[in-house]
Amino acid sequence: MTGARYNLHGAIGYFGAGGARTGSELFSVSREADGSGVLRAQCVMDYDALVRDCLLCLDSAEAPREAFVRTVEGGRMLGSGHYRFGAGRILADIVPADGNPERIEQAEDCRFFGTHSLVNDGWIVRALAADRIAAITVHANSLAANGGGVPGLYATQARIEQHGKERREVAAGTFDCRFVTVTYGDYPPIEMWLCESLDVLAFMRWDYLDGHYELLSLKES
Repeated sequence: MTGARYNLHGAIGYFGAGGARTGSELFSVSREADGSGVLRAQCVMDYDALVRDCLLCLDSAEAPREAFVRTVEGGRMLGSGHYRFGAGRILADIVPADGNPERIEQAEDCRFFGTHSLVNDGWIVRALAADRIAAITVHANSLAANGGGVPGLYATQARIEQHGKERREVAAGTFDCRFVTVTYGDYPPIEMWLCESLDVLAFMRWDYLDGHYELLSLKES
């Protein structure tokens, strides 16, 4: 998709049982005139003392081309991963804070790469295209529910199903949303409401973590 350049800036709040605030995500999304885009996000999970810094670069066809993930837990850096994607090739340079660097190379395509940023998570809905149900292979830096640990290169299966459209009111405003469920591997389904016009997560609920996630602010420039 090509067009005018734009930037989105926003914040997502993480909430646990009873509505207690358990963390936050600050993000920005930039789109260039040629259709390429970049997501930048910092995810802070107070309950796990986990901080994850993410960068994801997409081409004009929404395919991943490059990513970077760095994790800190309990005030100590765990490591980082630098990922590059091409036709039939995934290359990952993993640098643990307390170990030797490792290069992982796989001869396959990457249709969707997950950095565990919630904005990034919401983009999986793009796999639906005109269909109501889709199943895809997802590559990610972690298979942990919170995206923690030393970044690596992992793959899992995801099933996405659209259940209709709903108007959803959140702290950032009221948005027309697509309501979908996403199931990763053996985890229970995640419920997501995604803003139709801006392709950003408005609200998410996941019973596995007994939590919900809400768009707190959003600004376009």
